[in-house]
Amino acid sequence: MIYLKIVTQILTGVSGLLALLLDYKWHDKRRKIFKHLRNALVLLTIFSLMAGVLITYYDEQDKNGEIGTLKSKLDSASNTLAYVKSNSDTLKLQIKPFLDLATSKYPNLNSSKALEKLHERIDSLDAQVSIGTKRIGALSSELTVEKKTIKSFSASVYIEFSGEWNGNPYPTWSEPPKCETYMIWSDTTGKMADIEFCSPKINFKTLDSRTGVFENILTVQQGNVPLGQLDDVLLSYNKMRCWLVFSFPKNLLSSLIVTSKIRIAYLINGSKRGELVSNERLTVDLKDRMNESVINPELSLNGKLVKWFNIRVD
Repeated sequence: MIYLKIVTQILTGVSGLLALLLDYKWHDKRRKIFKHLRNALVLLTIFSLMAGVLITYYDEQDKNGEIGTLKSKLDSASNTLAYVKSNSDTLKLQIKPFLDLATSKYPNLNSSKALEKLHERIDSLDAQVSIGTKRIGALSSELTVEKKTIKSFSASVYIEFSGEWNGNPYPTWSEPPKCETYMIWSDTTGKMADIEFCSPKINFKTLDSRTGVFENILTVQQGNVPLGQLDDVLLSYNKMRCWLVFSFPKNLLSSLIVTSKIRIAYLINGSKRGELVSNERLTVDLKDRMNESVINPELSLNGKLVKWFNIRVD
C-alpha cells in the first residue's frame, strides 16, 4: 500500500509538470510534441485517478479491520473483567483458609505481610521436603546395595543313591576333623575364583538295604568368595560339581551307583533363592576306583548355574 501511495504522488507531480510545460514551453498546439505531451497528461491523470480510488478503498478496508480488531480486544477485556468480577467471591473463599492460617500464625502482622511470611514458610518447607526426598533416594540406593550384598551363601543338598552293598549302604558314618568341601561352583573362563561349599560333617541316612541318602547343609565359609559381593557376581558361574564320599569302597558289591532323587536348594542371606529338583536316574560307574581308600561319586552340571537353579538375582 505504501508503494502505491508513492507512485500516486509521483504521477501527480509528473502530471503537474507536464501541464506547466504545455502552458509555457510547448504551447503551440500545431506541433507534434504538444499533442504527445497532452496525450501523456491525459493518461497520467487517468492513472492518478485510479490509484487514488484504490488507495481510498484499501485505506477504508484497513480502518474497518483495525476498528474490528479494537472492538474484539475491547470485548475480550470486557469479558475478562466480567469473569473476574463474577469469580471474585470464589477467589475470596479459596484464599480465606490461607489468610486465616497466616493471620493466626503471625497475629502481629497485617494480612498482606502475614501472607508473605506464610509463603516464605511454605517455600522453606518445600526445600526441606526436597532435601528429604533426595536423602530417601540415597538411602533407597544403599538399601538396594545392602539387599544385594551376599552375607551368607549355603546349599541344602539331598541326594538319594542306591547300589549293591555288603550290609547297609553306609554302615560307618564319618565326621572329618575339619570342614571339608563337597560342592564347587566354577567359572570355566578362569576369571572368577571358585565358590566352595563346605560342611563340618558327613551326614548319611539309610533308607533300606540298597538305598541311602546324602543330606547336608553346605555353606560358604567366612572370608571366601562370594561373601561381601553383590549377588550379580553369580551370573558369571557356569559349572557345578557335587560329590559324595565313600570311605569304605570294599563294602560295594557292584561298581555301579544310581542316584534317583536330587534336591539342591540355595539360600542367600538365609532366604531361599533357587532350587534344582531332579528325579532322573543317573548311573555312576566306579569300577576304576574300587581299590582306592576313598572314592567320590561326582555329579556335574555345565551351563549358566543361575539359570539352572532359577536363582533370583535381585
